[in-house]
Amino acid sequence: MERQLRVLMVEDNEDDAVLLAAELRRAGFDLTTERVETSEAMAAALKRAEWDVVLADYSLPRFGVRQALALLKRKHPDIPFIIVSGTMSEEAVVEVMKAGAQDVITKGRWARLIPAIERELREAAVHEEKRRATQALREKEDRFRELAELLPEVVFELDRYGQIRFVNRQAARLTGYPRERVESGVNAVDMFIPEDRERIQRNLLCIMQGIPTGSREYTLQCRDGRTIPVLARSSPIIRDGQPVGVRGILFDISDRKHREEELRQAKDAAEDSNRAKSEFLANMSHEIRTPMNAVIGLSGLLLNTDLTAEQASFVKMIEDSGEALLSIINDILDFSRIEAGQLELEQVALDLIDLVEETVAPFTVQAREKHLELILRLAPTLPRRVVGDPGRIRQVMTNLINNAIKFTQKGYIFIDVDADPMRLLISVSDTGEGIPAEKLPQIFDKFTQADASTTRRYGGTGLGLAICHQLIRMMDGTIRVWSREGIGSTFSFDLQLPRVTREGVRAEPGLALRDSRVLLAIENEITAGIVAELLETSGARVVTAPAGREVLPELRGGAAAGDPYRIVVLDSGLSDVELPGFIQSLREAPEGDRLGVILLAADRGGPAEEPDGLAGVDAVLGRPIMPSRLRTALALDVPEAEGEPAETTDAAADPSRLRVLLVGGRPFDRRVRTLVLERRGCRIEQLESIAEAKAALDREAADLVLLDDAVDDSAAAELPAPKELLPPPVTIASLRDLLDRHLRGRMRGAA
Repeated sequence: MERQLRVLMVEDNEDDAVLLAAELRRAGFDLTTERVETSEAMAAALKRAEWDVVLADYSLPRFGVRQALALLKRKHPDIPFIIVSGTMSEEAVVEVMKAGAQDVITKGRWARLIPAIERELREAAVHEEKRRATQALREKEDRFRELAELLPEVVFELDRYGQIRFVNRQAARLTGYPRERVESGVNAVDMFIPEDRERIQRNLLCIMQGIPTGSREYTLQCRDGRTIPVLARSSPIIRDGQPVGVRGILFDISDRKHREEELRQAKDAAEDSNRAKSEFLANMSHEIRTPMNAVIGLSGLLLNTDLTAEQASFVKMIEDSGEALLSIINDILDFSRIEAGQLELEQVALDLIDLVEETVAPFTVQAREKHLELILRLAPTLPRRVVGDPGRIRQVMTNLINNAIKFTQKGYIFIDVDADPMRLLISVSDTGEGIPAEKLPQIFDKFTQADASTTRRYGGTGLGLAICHQLIRMMDGTIRVWSREGIGSTFSFDLQLPRVTREGVRAEPGLALRDSRVLLAIENEITAGIVAELLETSGARVVTAPAGREVLPELRGGAAAGDPYRIVVLDSGLSDVELPGFIQSLREAPEGDRLGVILLAADRGGPAEEPDGLAGVDAVLGRPIMPSRLRTALALDVPEAEGEPAETTDAAADPSRLRVLLVGGRPFDRRVRTLVLERRGCRIEQLESIAEAKAALDREAADLVLLDDAVDDSAAAELPAPKELLPPPVTIASLRDLLDRHLRGRMRGAA
């Protein structure tokens, strides 16, 4: 395929020109030529057309090769210039090559001509491509600079060493430095405050290595000493695949920083205001609560005096209203203390099983009044001695159980206390109204209830669950809720409570039940399962009869097989039998005289109560089923059992033998507490300080020292007597509970 070639010949001999053209066509070129002899003709030809190569004779009568070469370099420096001439001296060849000729070919030696032309054409094409690329790059840079000058932000370019090579005029406006000075080789790092410079150098190095750095905040140092916060975004400048510098933009973020500072100050002011409000609420709630305790305490004492029925009802209304108001005040106080960061948790060794039983027991009457079954399960794997805050655990459980009873009209309340090797797991389930799904995400928010009408129907502040949520979080736990309308709700929480000893799990009851057969006749499947679990941990073999009518056949079958039942546990609510006659028939059955009969009665509060009018019953066990009560009831039926002795009523449990010191608190508070404890038969001495308590103990030993919550309990560490801190609020019920716990501890110690 012929190649096009445009040749301008500077030649005075037409024959030589024809010969040269023929040689080029023979080499395969599609030739276009023009011959000129003068500078004027050459200039006109260069202006008139585009040429690929110029072939010039060295010796012309009116036009020298130097003139032709100078004319070409002036007009079209990229067109190759080759001299085709007769014999030339070496000096002449060197001279024209220095002047810019690409090659010198001797006429007649055409073998060198074609390769020389092809070589020069290739080099010319390369030069042209580079020229066009350079031109395009220059045009792009010009457009970039034109756009950069229009931007309100600082635009910059740095070389590989961080020297500034370009900035737009906004840089001068912002920093105050003349543009010419900045572009004269100033290092970009020096334009920022000293604290930022090392970080900027690291980021520039990352950018040059192709590592994205994203947006970074720095501070510019202006000429007049001002500092300006800026946001920098940068990218590498790539040439021939290699990074040669950095290009970027700086945004002045002074306004944003100013708004952020205003927002921070507003937030701090709001938090200070909220803290002040919470502190005010905490102080005021405490001041209100103190006289309320007196109102409730004196109302309780007044009820124990001789009153008419009408007077007693009025006093009872005062006491109930005071209790309701005190509950609201306590919620407000706890929440405000949490919000103010003033609530501190205890970390003391506690008996977990006693804590749970004591927390659940007061709800028995409340559940009975609504005809609800209160069910408690304590897992066999439950540790007995753990470290935690008993008051706050009791508070959370109390709130959840109280809510469950409040919002349940029929069915049962199930409290499940379990543990894995790391955490305590407690859940409270009910068969109540349930919570709408759309309300669940807000159920732990403050001042929130599932339905606005519940505030009017049931009362409350909407703070209870919010307080539970905060307390569980403070104890590094999690609280959850599951609910479905019309079915019920389950609130559960977990806590990590370290165990006090390596004893592991709760010990089996020390009863002679191993391999003994026990028959259960309990209609509620959950209650039956719990009782069976408790008995099986004692080694008993448990069989469940789903109905009362199946009990007698089962007893007869066991006796006939030589494997009689030792104990039968009956539900007082069995629907298919008449209880008195049924119990009598049990006694008349084979081995009936040796059978222990325990009755589960919903209206009983303890295991050792007399079974009124029910001859043949050995023990009555009230609901909910407490492990300690069940063990006591079993001990009544199994006198030969070895292990823990039953609770006794000796001197250790007699409160009239107790000398109690009341330390701290207002005089009026001490007077009310004294009246309550004296009604229990205690001998009371009121003291104002730890120093007075030490002096009183030096005179006579005391059985118990009760410290007001305002007393520095750390200063009481050296008192040589059992001590209890009175947790607020101090009510008649809390004083009685505290005294009962102390008595139980004395009983265990005496045993």
